[in-house]
Amino acid sequence: MDLVFSNCTVLTNDRENVVLTECDVRVNDGVITELGRSNSRNQPQRLVDARDLLIMPGLINSHTHSPENFSKGRAESMTLGPWLDQIWPALDVLEPRQIYIAALLGAAEMLHTGTISVVDHFRQTPMNLAAVHAVAEGYRDSGMRAVIAVMLRDIPQFKGQLLPSVTDQIGIVEQAHLNCDTLKCSKVRIALGPSAPTRCTEKLLISARDLALRHGLYLHTHIDETTTDAAEARKQYGKSSVQHLANLDLLTPFLSLAHGVWLNSEDFELLAAAGSTVVHNPVSNMRLGSGIAPLTALLEHGVSVALGSDGAASNDGQDMFEALKAAVLLQRVAGVEAKHWITAKEALPL
Repeated sequence: MDLVFSNCTVLTNDRENVVLTECDVRVNDGVITELGRSNSRNQPQRLVDARDLLIMPGLINSHTHSPENFSKGRAESMTLGPWLDQIWPALDVLEPRQIYIAALLGAAEMLHTGTISVVDHFRQTPMNLAAVHAVAEGYRDSGMRAVIAVMLRDIPQFKGQLLPSVTDQIGIVEQAHLNCDTLKCSKVRIALGPSAPTRCTEKLLISARDLALRHGLYLHTHIDETTTDAAEARKQYGKSSVQHLANLDLLTPFLSLAHGVWLNSEDFELLAAAGSTVVHNPVSNMRLGSGIAPLTALLEHGVSVALGSDGAASNDGQDMFEALKAAVLLQRVAGVEAKHWITAKEALPL
């Protein structure tokens, strides 16, 4: 369809933050073909008077967990550990049809609130290929762009827990990647999602790294969400989680790390040098009492930063405008001097 939005305001979100007023936007078959005062003599099939509307690029949700779309509003006054025990036992055993519906529910909310692309750190324990196919099909049918970071872990959460072998888990991710064309999921990419460095053996982390290199896949993991997480890393490795990942050659521009609430200045330097991205999840971190990520310090050190909602059970929604506002305002109660406060204009590109 040939569609023109006339007389609108366009927020380009480019490096110069150019704002176009009284602008026409022509769209042909879902692709913007003209921007500015239209000189075309061809009358569009549909003309929309958009003089009171703002058009801007869609937002990106860089960290969520789609099964949690079934668990909004639960476990309201719990920190991360008890919250995980309360929320995830039921969500870890969803049927493929339920997984498909959960993905669609989250996609519907995100699209309705301006988000067009998502990184889903997708969890099922134990992971299985049918579950990955189901979530991929959900995003395919929603029309969203999605990176499905298949969650991996081989260190048990509790005594007696049986988890698939490293070979089996890596095999699921590789097969899911190869099956995307068969499933006609052209807007969906498969990635590797180690749950967190402390939840994975070096063998699993290295295997994930090698598969990512072999197929050009992204890596996505949790990092230092709580003080407990940060302390556990130092207990296990004698160094931070970021330093451990650096020693395993996992810090690359293709790695993103969710939360990073308790990173230190040495971690900042390593992340900046590697080009890895920290995903700030301000609403989730507040809801679970995890802390306030050092957003201003990360940016000052040159670390790439993105924003995420986290799962709906730790956020109660998937609205990225809410995450944007929280990211801006939280730094103002975190001891950051007013002259260093991040503005809305600076936060929008994150």
